[in-house]
Amino acid sequence: VRHGMLSARKLVLRGRMSGDPDLPGLDLKVSGIGVGLGAFDLGDATLTLAGAPGRYRASGQFQRGGQRTFHLDAAIAADRKHLVVNADPIELVLAEGSWRGTLRDLDIVHRHSVSLGLLRLANRSQRLEARGIVRIDGEDSIEAQLQDFDLAAVHALIGAGFPLREGRTDTHLALSG
Repeated sequence: VRHGMLSARKLVLRGRMSGDPDLPGLDLKVSGIGVGLGAFDLGDATLTLAGAPGRYRASGQFQRGGQRTFHLDAAIAADRKHLVVNADPIELVLAEGSWRGTLRDLDIVHRHSVSLGLLRLANRSQRLEARGIVRIDGEDSIEAQLQDFDLAAVHALIGAGFPLREGRTDTHLALSG
């Protein structure tokens, strides 16, 4: 199964959908095998998705090799043009540890843009705050603030194209264009 950047080897939905297929009432249990977001393998999913048309709640986790890789508890507002996600808490587990935080105003506008009001994650002394917008047509703008960030983690996420392999950094990054 593939939908945009989201993919899964297998996806099972159990429960009830009612009303308008574009904005249904939902009471679903979702399980997925081999779920990925872009190049990132989240693992196997166990989620619940429930709510009235346009207002939903998603809660659950992803596991890979018996270890939790991602956890969320999110409120989702939707209409025919866009989807807005607010999640608190979220937890992302990478090789170097657990990143916990919050996601505010992730706004996905169908065939137009993805904007992020705030992503805040922390792992011990490391902090990441990001916000911005990526448009299909038009200028993008992304800003990130890193505090006491382990460069080995950045290298692991980005890959061989990132030249720094060790050390720590405090960085403010702004991209636009």
